[in-house]
Amino acid sequence: MAKKIALFGSAPSSVRLGPHADPSWEFYVCSPGAYPNVSPTRVNAWFEIHRWEPPWGYTGEKNWFTKDYIAWMAQLKCPVYMQHPVKEIPTSVAFPKDAMIEKFGWSVWGSSLSWMFAMAICAGATEISLWGVDMSATEEWGKQRKDCQHFVEYARAMGIAVHVPPESDLLMPGPLYGFCEADPMHIKLTVRKRELESQINALNADIQAKTVRAHQLCGALGELIYAMETWINDPLALRLAHANPVPNPSVTAAILKDAEASELPKPNGHHVEQEHGVQAQA
Repeated sequence: MAKKIALFGSAPSSVRLGPHADPSWEFYVCSPGAYPNVSPTRVNAWFEIHRWEPPWGYTGEKNWFTKDYIAWMAQLKCPVYMQHPVKEIPTSVAFPKDAMIEKFGWSVWGSSLSWMFAMAICAGATEISLWGVDMSATEEWGKQRKDCQHFVEYARAMGIAVHVPPESDLLMPGPLYGFCEADPMHIKLTVRKRELESQINALNADIQAKTVRAHQLCGALGELIYAMETWINDPLALRLAHANPVPNPSVTAAILKDAEASELPKPNGHHVEQEHGVQAQA
């Protein structure tokens, strides 16, 4: 008897293109990015393999454990596969990790889709389709993509039909190590890569030099502002500032004489007398 299982990820390119209206397909789904696109009544198994953190995460709300996502999983009637059951998700069950590793090996578990693919094979699927699964060849997805490709080949070797929509990058095989270096396109793109790297390196060097120069100018500007706010003063204000604290009678007399000549207010006479008294007593 045919058993068709559709695996859903969260890539927007094809997550809405799955067989949503065909009840002959079972749905295995993961990711908070997928649940807005799948009816909870269509889900046969949900996979949340990430470490469970108390709502809403130890360090604040996280994408995997927002209030909405937890509430959505809590309403599911199907198994929710997790590292271990949690009370917040009534239908949560422990994922059979050890059994999967014993059957498929230890080196192919780079994403939730690997665990889901293995479960679909073990569930007796005769057809498997993948939706919302791109795993574009970037540093983040490189390992996950290769692991998922491994399960595609594994399933097909068992006679299981595997379908991937053309919107997905998943079935594009990676370059063949060594041999790819003789491919004309690889040679052309390698030259272009070096050109871009050279331009980036030149720009980064220029940025670094200008950053150093900017710090130097900021230092010079700070010194200039200090000089403007400290050393630019009226000559009379400077004389008074330096003269008032001096207890020498001859200096004080000179200041008083200058003040009389300029018709400016005299320094505090009481202060001067006190200074004289202190000096006399001394």
